[in-house]
Order: sequence, then C-alpha cells, then structure tokens
Amino acid sequence: MKIVRFTTAAMGAVVLGMTAGCAQNIVYREFYEPNEKTSLKRDDGTTVGAVKAEATKNGAPNWSDNKTLSISVLGL
Repeated sequence: MKIVRFTTAAMGAVVLGMTAGCAQNIVYREFYEPNEKTSLKRDDGTTVGAVKAEATKNGAPNWSDNKTLSISVLGL
C-alpha cells in the first residue's frame, strides 16, 4: 500500500516538473543607434533607435535541444 502511494506521488512530481515551464514568453529586440529621425525613449529611460530585429517565442521551453529518448522493453 505504501509503495502505491510513493509511486503515485513520484509520478505526480514528474508530471508537475514536466509542465512547470509551460508559460514561457521570450521577446528579443535589437535596435539601431538612435538619431534625429528615429529616436524612441523607453519606459526604463533609455533612448533607442528603430527596431533592427525582433523575435518572439511562446510556449513550453525545449530543454532537450531536440534530442529524443527511446525506451525498449524486451526488444519491442
């Protein structure tokens, strides 16, 4: 009976760990140097130029670096 509870708790911890990072939101922006025509003052007080590059990623992080795991039981 104790083994069943331990196994259930362990499986729950694994599922919780796998879904913990699902709310990832990464925004990357690179700016040109500011000049007279394109000068924007940000909320944090810095002045930047026009946006040079922008990338946004939403969703779960890919910690595996696109690696896969295969488990074989009895050669199946």
